[in-house]
Formats: sequence, C-alpha cells, structure tokens
Amino acid sequence: MLHSVEGILSANQIATSRSALFYLMISKPDNLFIGYLQESKDNSVPYFYAFSDTKNNLLHLVPFTVSDTASKYYSYPDNISQSGEHDFFTSGLMALNLKLRNLKMFYYGIDRKKKCLQLTKFVYDTDSDSLISELLDLKDSASHIPFVNCMKKDLLFLSNK
Repeated sequence: MLHSVEGILSANQIATSRSALFYLMISKPDNLFIGYLQESKDNSVPYFYAFSDTKNNLLHLVPFTVSDTASKYYSYPDNISQSGEHDFFTSGLMALNLKLRNLKMFYYGIDRKKKCLQLTKFVYDTDSDSLISELLDLKDSASHIPFVNCMKKDLLFLSNK
C-alpha cells in the first residue's frame, strides 16, 4: 500500500513540475491566443502567438516577440516527437477548443545557422502518443502567409544583430 502511495505522489510531482503552456485568448473573432508559462504566482511570460483553427483541428504556433526569451523557441524542443512529450504544447488544448486526436500543429520557426524561416508540421499519432514531424516548404499553402510574415520580422531582426 505504501509503495502505491509513493508511486502516485512521485507521478504527481513529475506531472506538476513539467512546464506546459497556458493559453489566454486575445482576440475571439480571430481565435488568437497567447501561449504563456506561469513562472510564479505573480509572473507569467508569453512565448507564443497561438491561432486555433477549430474547424480543422489545427494549431499554429509563432514565437511571441523578438526578445531573448522568444529566441529560445525559434526551434521547437528536441524531445517534442518522443512519446508523451507533446504536453508542453497540448496540455492546454481545451482552452483552444482543439482535440488531441487528429491534431495538426504548424510550428513557425527560424533556422538560426542558415538564417531562414522554417515551417514544421506535426500530426498527433495515437499509437505512439507523439507528434510526428514533417518539414514543409513555405510555398505549400497560402494559409501560412500571415504567420510567415510575422516570422520574417524576427528573421530581419536576427540578420541585423
């Protein structure tokens, strides 16, 4: 019995100590949110713009600003495609009115070495409980244009740094 209680407490500590985004709506007509981390009771730090396309179960993520904290997320976390590691982005899906099953996520980033924009599509795979990635050509879809334009300003900032 004691062993079971220790296991539950240990699992709860892991679940509550992992970072995860919270989503706050900033424009209801546009389904636009801010993805932020609650770093302390009085301090939340925005990291992403998040656009929720509820009709198609799509999530678009764009780093928030040209600040040092945002540059950390010009690339997605390395472990995002490992089983169960998607929760940094997906634990707040309910606030976005999205479902994990059949989720598609577009991540707009920057390849800092090549100094070019990078668009990655992730699709949730139920069997492996992971997000499967695919690098996309930026010219593939006109629906990405507003997000690509947003990232162009960050790329310009990096190029002049």
